[in-house]
Amino acid sequence: ILTANPEDHAAFAETERLLISLERWHDLIELLERQADVEAGLGNTAIELACRVKVASIWGEKLGAEESALEALQVVLAREPRHFSSLMAVARIHQGAERWQEASDALDKAGAAAWSPQDKADVACRRAVVGTATGAKREDIVALYQVALAHDPKWMPAITALEAIVRQTNDPGQLVLLLLARLDLE
Repeated sequence: ILTANPEDHAAFAETERLLISLERWHDLIELLERQADVEAGLGNTAIELACRVKVASIWGEKLGAEESALEALQVVLAREPRHFSSLMAVARIHQGAERWQEASDALDKAGAAAWSPQDKADVACRRAVVGTATGAKREDIVALYQVALAHDPKWMPAITALEAIVRQTNDPGQLVLLLLARLDLE
C-alpha cells in the first residue's frame, strides 16, 4: 500500500505498529526516514520532524547507537534550530557521554526554545545536573532547582534533588517543606 500510495497515513501507522511489535528497528528506521521524506515533499514539516525524532530515539534507545542518534537529531536541528525535544535529546546524549560543555551548550539553546513551564523546569534541572557534575557551587545548584520550582512548583525532579541536598546540609525546616510538597504530589 505504501509503495502505491506513500501518503496513506493509516498504512504507515499500521506498518509502524507491526515493526515495533516485531522489534525490527532497522526496518522501522527505514520506514520512518521514507515517511519523513514524503512529508517533507508535502510540506508537512511537523510530521516530517516527528518522524526524524523517532529515528533518533530508536538509534539511541533501542540500538544504543548514540552517534547515529546525534546525526539524526542534527538533521532535525538543521531544519528547525529551536526544536525543543531535539535539543533536550542532544543534551541528554552529551550528558550520558560526560561531554559537559556540549551538554551545557545544548541546554542553553533548549532554554531559549522552551515555552511551557514544564520545559523550563526540565532545562533548569538538567543544568543543575551538569553543574553538579562539573563541580559548581552547591548554592548555584540549589538556585537552579529553585528556578525549576519557580516555573513548575510540582516538578518532582527538582523536589527530590533539593530534598537530597537539604538532607546533606541538615536543614530540618527546609526538609519538612520539601517533604510536605512531595507528599501532596505523591
